[in-house]
Amino acid sequence: MMKKELEAAYFPSGFYQSIPETFPDFQAYREHCKQGITFAKSNLNSPDFEKVISANMPFELLPPSESIVKSRKGIILLHGLYDSPCIMRSLGDYFVNQGFKVRAILLPGHGTVPGDLLEITYLDWLAQASYGVESLKGEVEELYLGGFSTGGLLSIYLALMTPELLKGLFLFAPSLELTSSLNYIARFNKRLSIFLPAPHWLTIEKELDYAKYQSFCVNSLLQVYKLKEKVKEMFQTKKLISPSFWVLTGQDEVLSSQKIVKVFNEKATSSSKLIYYSPKEKQFSDKRIQWRTSQIKNKNIKNFSHVSLPVAPDHFHYGEQGDYIETIENELNKKTKHFGSSRNIKLSNPLGPTRLTYNPDFPNLMEAMTEWLGIAERALAGNLK
Repeated sequence: MMKKELEAAYFPSGFYQSIPETFPDFQAYREHCKQGITFAKSNLNSPDFEKVISANMPFELLPPSESIVKSRKGIILLHGLYDSPCIMRSLGDYFVNQGFKVRAILLPGHGTVPGDLLEITYLDWLAQASYGVESLKGEVEELYLGGFSTGGLLSIYLALMTPELLKGLFLFAPSLELTSSLNYIARFNKRLSIFLPAPHWLTIEKELDYAKYQSFCVNSLLQVYKLKEKVKEMFQTKKLISPSFWVLTGQDEVLSSQKIVKVFNEKATSSSKLIYYSPKEKQFSDKRIQWRTSQIKNKNIKNFSHVSLPVAPDHFHYGEQGDYIETIENELNKKTKHFGSSRNIKLSNPLGPTRLTYNPDFPNLMEAMTEWLGIAERALAGNLK
């Protein structure tokens, strides 16, 4: 196979060569990340450069009642592989409106250029996620974690390591089980190297999304694989003791939802809940699991994709009228006909559905989360066994 000559974006920018594990305060952490993101994206010739920087930045949201006294509730939000804190903004807005102090972390290797994932390990992600927890735990009475995809897997790891610290978990498509094809690629990546378009890269795509990488670095998948194997090992002797709220789609492009449901069955607390989306109704013997439809015919939505779950329809970038939808339509040079999961893991696929980037059921999902929060708090108070 002819190898591609790679652009600078597919090599490390240098920002993540030294990754501090602690900072004087969260604002200092944000400033550190801003310097690195700005440096790595300095070649962008965009009138919206500040918006690009802001979308990739860690963020903090404070409830209106925030004062010098300790907050009652706080949550650390962890994004997924190739993503940035941008994808967690809808959840951040929800939690701050529920009275939470909210902080979203930028995982090492992300928010800059795809090449920065070539040398990152899952230990780097864990160290930064742990910093987020340490930064907030002394400022709130009740600490929660919220994670999407790889961020969900990191949340589970931290919950198993420090169960006494966390009051609850919110897990959106946690990467506990990859699809069989991705498992194979992760395990045998060296043997596959001769078939790759360039060393270390499974795919090289046009980087259309300013808040997410679209090219597929094999090392990043390997690190997710190693982390999920570590969590699987921990689950052999442990269960989650914090109540947890899970969200899955049956048409997930990158995860085995059926296997993740099995983990929920066996490892989640009795007061936990799982929302399962699929086009056709699905019955579960576990009463903690609730099915919701993912087919919305009047919007040409066939099902929900992996990336759609934590995003509100009014999200400025990924929402129904967000600027990313316009970018995709311009790239395809046509109006999209239907939306859903895209099995080739591309955000735009001329041969199939355009990958859905928001959750049309998000308002109802947030109502279910609010109801569950009350149940979880009563469980923590000992009202439920």
